[in-house]
Amino acid sequence: MKYLLLLLLCLTGTLTATAQADTFSVYFSLGAAEVTSSSKQVIRQLIKEHKLVHGQRIYVLGYADQLGDDSTNQVLSQRRAEGVKACLAAQGLQKEDIRVCAGRGAIVRSEQAKEGSAADRKVLIIAYKPGTVFPDYSSLFRVDTLKVNDIVTLDHVHFEMGKTLIWPDRTLPEAAASYDELDKVVEFLKEYSMVTVRIEGHVCCPLPGNDSTEVLRMSAERAYYVMGYLASHGVDRKRLSAVGYGTSRPFVHPERTPADEALNRRVAVRLLSLW
Repeated sequence: MKYLLLLLLCLTGTLTATAQADTFSVYFSLGAAEVTSSSKQVIRQLIKEHKLVHGQRIYVLGYADQLGDDSTNQVLSQRRAEGVKACLAAQGLQKEDIRVCAGRGAIVRSEQAKEGSAADRKVLIIAYKPGTVFPDYSSLFRVDTLKVNDIVTLDHVHFEMGKTLIWPDRTLPEAAASYDELDKVVEFLKEYSMVTVRIEGHVCCPLPGNDSTEVLRMSAERAYYVMGYLASHGVDRKRLSAVGYGTSRPFVHPERTPADEALNRRVAVRLLSLW
């Protein structure tokens, strides 16, 4: 009974409502991944009250406190998420409604009580309201197949020749395509707020006598320019990093045509962590 009261208090007290999504919390006993009967009752109530319905986009994210080691907490948080997903499916939600089901490991706190933190042993159910319009970034990110360390090349991001800035005049075709592509990255990172990325810059045309320091500088500044654009459009800078590789990681070697040079002159997004 005390767990049911705790769950109900958390649902009424920690419900986060935004213009697009509601977040519900389901809590677990110490070291346990099994969804209790009282937790199942809470999930049934959410569905009965139409707070979780078919047609929503739902994310299920599991967590643990810091009592165990990283590996144990990752497995435990994943099992908790999968248990809640199974309960949602058993109550009639469709497979396609649950877009993400993932364990996020332990919630890191500067101080941890000897008995751990009951508030961190939980699964979050994030439910976007039906009819929410999501930006179409599918040409860049296929959410159902993404893996950690995947690299997404921004083929349509173009810099001025020999410079580290995109053309500022958005009426130019090259500039319009560049900002269009960057805006897709912004929208993807806003929707999947648990994803962290590294922006990687590359340049083309290695020649004898090229100043390697200058080449690295240009590739890094282009990567930092992209990172700055993402941050200035609402992506938390803590989720972003950037690096320049100069000419050290070409797609095509040796370069024989302008098309080869274009393939090597690029900026890419590497996924460091997912949901």
